[in-house]
Amino acid sequence: MQTTHPLAELQRAPGVRFGLVGLSGVLINSAVLWALALVLGLPAMLASLLATEAAILSNFLLNDRWTFAAGGYRHGPRKRLLRYHGVAAGGMAISLGVLAALTSHSPLPLLLANLLAIGAATAWNYLVGSSWAWQQPAQQPARPVGGSVWRRVAALACVALAALGALSLAARVAGGLTGALVLIAALALFAQALFSLYMMLYSWEHPERLAASGGPKIFLPPRHSFTVLLPARHEEAVIYDTIQSVWAANYPVQLLEVVVICHADDAGTIAEAQRAIAAIGSPHVRVETFTGTPINKPRGLNVGLARTGNQVVTIFDAEDDIDPNIFNTVNTLMLQEEVGVVQAGVQLMNFRDRWFSVHNCLEYFFWFKSRLHFHAAVGMIPLGGNTVFVRRDLLERLGGWDEGCLTEDAEIGIRLSAMGERIRVVYDAQHVTREESPATLPQLIKQRTRWCQGFIQVLRKGAWRSLPRLDQRLLALYTLSYPLLQATLLLLWPLMLLAALWIKLPLLVTMVSFLPLYVLLLQLVATVIGARLFTREYGLRLPLLMPVTMTLTFLPYQWLLGASALRAVYRELRRERGWEKTAHTGAHRQPQAELTREVGEAS
Repeated sequence: MQTTHPLAELQRAPGVRFGLVGLSGVLINSAVLWALALVLGLPAMLASLLATEAAILSNFLLNDRWTFAAGGYRHGPRKRLLRYHGVAAGGMAISLGVLAALTSHSPLPLLLANLLAIGAATAWNYLVGSSWAWQQPAQQPARPVGGSVWRRVAALACVALAALGALSLAARVAGGLTGALVLIAALALFAQALFSLYMMLYSWEHPERLAASGGPKIFLPPRHSFTVLLPARHEEAVIYDTIQSVWAANYPVQLLEVVVICHADDAGTIAEAQRAIAAIGSPHVRVETFTGTPINKPRGLNVGLARTGNQVVTIFDAEDDIDPNIFNTVNTLMLQEEVGVVQAGVQLMNFRDRWFSVHNCLEYFFWFKSRLHFHAAVGMIPLGGNTVFVRRDLLERLGGWDEGCLTEDAEIGIRLSAMGERIRVVYDAQHVTREESPATLPQLIKQRTRWCQGFIQVLRKGAWRSLPRLDQRLLALYTLSYPLLQATLLLLWPLMLLAALWIKLPLLVTMVSFLPLYVLLLQLVATVIGARLFTREYGLRLPLLMPVTMTLTFLPYQWLLGASALRAVYRELRRERGWEKTAHTGAHRQPQAELTREVGEAS
């Protein structure tokens, strides 16, 4: 039997090959740096920049022809070069930062400092470049995420070195440590705000995206059977109308079953549900109860999943007003596009009730009409709380919902995305499910606290690390950690005001520090324009002075969200994970009734 020499076997390992290529890059980098800096006399930083670029091109050619020569990658050589150059740009920033830090604060010789900087950049290039530039096609098994301990340690070391280098460079530009911290924070917030604005406007960027976000115009014959789960807790005020609305949908009744799920002690909701069921008179509508704890929505959904049997499981909330053709819409999408998960639109309607209501309604408008479509394009979606349609076999493979999570919808969306399941998002005014914004400020804070705390739970649980692609994991990390950013920003507002009044900074740093405020202003403009689009799309009237009140309340609403996020962090640290329910009164049904009256009077 033929044996392979251990050295030859070792050389075939991608990590070793990448390291050997990196060693050749070190030689090229050092040679070019020596020639440019010590022979031609160029400044050290410029010489290092040019030397690093020469090494990047050399490393790409060798890695592409040798390290990852197996082929079969998702992108062609030109795109691989661009992607590797993007990764290497991060490595270059790390290299320059570390070099600046070492040459500024230590007596190390230039070449030795450069070797250490290159080592840090090489670790980054392999950790990121191997899974992004030479990315496998979607149908092939993804490379392990996280992997061995040394990869995680190397990643943390890269982050630490990058932070040190960035701080050192910023200190040089800003004239000191304080200015450097302000500069870095301003640039980071500027990038985050731009990304947030981009997701707000994603669907409007191209007309075809906006057109594709809507539902089908022609429905296919009904084939899928639907189980509608209606988890309810103290919903006496709204459950009767919701059951009637769902059952009145334009879909064959033999393909529908509607199940209201209540805890056994909720006598009021059970009585109202039974009254609606008696009026309908069909065995396909019933109440299922459970006992014990936890008493929350995911527990109810798991009970309903176990006691039903239709092909597609649908979740509605107890206060929802659904479109009569929602089942035809989803049946058509699942048949035409062969998808197993559909997230349909949800829209808050009572935008004139309280000062915060319009901002709350527009959050839903931008989230479901634009941002979720961006998430769908990336392949990482934290699902909304209702109007979600999932094939039963997918739910059973996942084992149902996490009963300890306060945002079970987002959590199961992450797991579905990690399975590689494509999720179709559909939003148009005709097919949305209508809901109401909370009636009081404390109710809104409790609702947002629950969502933020649930995101933190999902972040800590770590299922997002199983997403196959780096861009998916980064988007998941950004989305799930956003409550932490909101809480931090709320705490930073007083410090930023004090800094603006008392700290004297160089002109460049002062100008850069205003960049996040400019993007915040653009977000306000987009929100005001969104109010006009929202009311026009739903045939509602936008009060003349509402853009003025929106402008005055925009920042207070952001602070309100920050306070909710801070409260969520506090509750999670104290392990307070009880379900804080939002009360529903049916306020979203009143504007529609008023609109119907106005149309009738006008005619």
